[in-house]
Amino acid sequence: MDFLEKIEHELKNNILKPNEYMNLAKKLGDLGLCDLSNKVLQTGSFTYRNNLGLTNLLNERGLAIPQEIKKKVFVIGLSRTGTNSLSTALREYSLSGAHWNGPNGKPILDWEEIEHFQFVSDTPVSFIFETLYYAYPDAYFIYTTREVSSWAKSLENHFEWSNGFQGFKELVFRTKSTPNKIINIPLWAVIHRNLYANASSWEDAYNKFDRRVKKFFSNKKDANLLMLDVGLPDEEKWIRLSEFLGTPFTPLKPFPRKNIKLQKFDKNLDLIHKILGHSVEELKYLSEKFTSIPVKNYISKTIEKPNDLILPTLDEENIHYAISRASGKNKELNILKIPNAYISFDFTKKYSYKFYIFNENKEYLDRCSHGESPFILDEVQKVDKSIGFIEDKFSNFNVCHLLTDKLSRIFQIEEVIKTDGYILYHNNSYIDQIKKLLALNILDITQKGYVTLKIKELICSSSSTYSFIHPAQNLDSHFNKLKARITRGLGQNIDNKIPRKFFIDRSGANSRNIVNIVQLNDLLDKYKIEKVKLESLSLLEQIELFSCAELVIGVHGAGLTNVMFCKSDTNVIEILPALCATPAFYKISIASNLNYRFILARDEEYEVPDYQSWKHNPGKYNRRNVLINIDELDTTLSQKLNYGRSR
Repeated sequence: MDFLEKIEHELKNNILKPNEYMNLAKKLGDLGLCDLSNKVLQTGSFTYRNNLGLTNLLNERGLAIPQEIKKKVFVIGLSRTGTNSLSTALREYSLSGAHWNGPNGKPILDWEEIEHFQFVSDTPVSFIFETLYYAYPDAYFIYTTREVSSWAKSLENHFEWSNGFQGFKELVFRTKSTPNKIINIPLWAVIHRNLYANASSWEDAYNKFDRRVKKFFSNKKDANLLMLDVGLPDEEKWIRLSEFLGTPFTPLKPFPRKNIKLQKFDKNLDLIHKILGHSVEELKYLSEKFTSIPVKNYISKTIEKPNDLILPTLDEENIHYAISRASGKNKELNILKIPNAYISFDFTKKYSYKFYIFNENKEYLDRCSHGESPFILDEVQKVDKSIGFIEDKFSNFNVCHLLTDKLSRIFQIEEVIKTDGYILYHNNSYIDQIKKLLALNILDITQKGYVTLKIKELICSSSSTYSFIHPAQNLDSHFNKLKARITRGLGQNIDNKIPRKFFIDRSGANSRNIVNIVQLNDLLDKYKIEKVKLESLSLLEQIELFSCAELVIGVHGAGLTNVMFCKSDTNVIEILPALCATPAFYKISIASNLNYRFILARDEEYEVPDYQSWKHNPGKYNRRNVLINIDELDTTLSQKLNYGRSR
């Protein structure tokens, strides 16, 4: 049993004290084992829900613990649609359950086990899912699906491997005997004949069951049903599962993959050993200690803080905490120039990249780095250029962070030196368009594992690290310079184009969806307000859309950053979630001379809090759905903005 297995074993079999969980989590973090560190912390917090120290550490990392899930969960997908993997995933939410087999050696689940466990899965459940619905109408039902031809091949291989059956007919019609005793149990035969025998092939059996499930639930409006495709990315499966179960907890680990054939690993053993050996070799650098030095010797220029934005007094009765606290003070910025610098990247966690900056003597500049485990690899990639670093600790792609913070650093750096290129993590069509408009040269970095670069001259802004505050909180002339450079030279005549009223449609997002969407759609139709999906538009199309707008309505989200391209006096209505938001789009609107208003949404579970003491907690509240006050929005459009049906 290796080191990580021992820790997993201890967590499963021993309840540690709160301080032991905290110390273990910190030590694992120091070793660079961030996923395991977070799992230890979440496990401890789940065990001691009311421990303030554990709760504070969770909040610092933007994590959450699972809520108690009191309803039963039935995984009703057919075998080989990821039911075993999903069962393992459900145990991460501290649910007890069984997959196919019953406890105490029982070969097949029966009604007693269904009563006893919090979740059950596989064909004994698929067989009677209608009965289970009538017995537990408020339960959670998860229908796991898979591409049908892939499923058919997998199921045929499964029965050949486990029972010696070759082909559909041998299994369904029992044309040969098998040493597997379970097949001789009458319940086994009843289940499989029900699911497969009335079909002409595996594909036909899958499609018939699929129609059966969808037809049954089509008129069960109150049913809690989640359709989960086994082919979705890990992160998406965790997010959908957590939202369906009604908990902000999302396990920080890959989604389980059970029943993968061992021979697939055997074919790649040499490659796997090479990868593992490389990772182990690199891990030793994570425990290496470096001398930390101050950044003051590398400050090339200090940019004085811009004048604070003058914000209007809003007359809304129930002022939102994000608006009331929008007058955050601007800060001065330091531009650092570091010759022969080392910069190391930890790309092992997709949405939490770490970076560590060193001088030519390998002394650590911790005040312009992000992470807890600095390292320098023996294998260093040399870059004989002057490079601007415009990244920060927010490594997930977000248009708001990109436009209002990261790209603004280009202009900060340009005040000091003309660079040969920049470091920016993201690589997508939106970035390609931005690169073209701004004539940016982005340094190509392989974003896997651990990487160390040695750069002839590294230029960075202090705003990327310790002096960081939320985008749009530090708006200055650089914001307007960026806007001007993006729009310059587009050659589009927007003055004669028809003004547009539109609502930003976020229906494809995995957060802040609208609960009363039907009522909202009726209101939008009443005022002839169109709905637009920004993700379907190119950057140039988005700029054109917003530059022609006379009215923009949207739920708090990155798409609202585009109001920076609106003409003066454009009406902007932001739907602010009750529990989690920032003043970013309010300040962008004011800086762009727009007519900004907000509508305070409600949350189905929580009352509107006392905003005097309320704290911004994105880890807990950022993804919650919103309930829009339709009457207030109607009044705002008709009375305050004088929109009518015929306008």
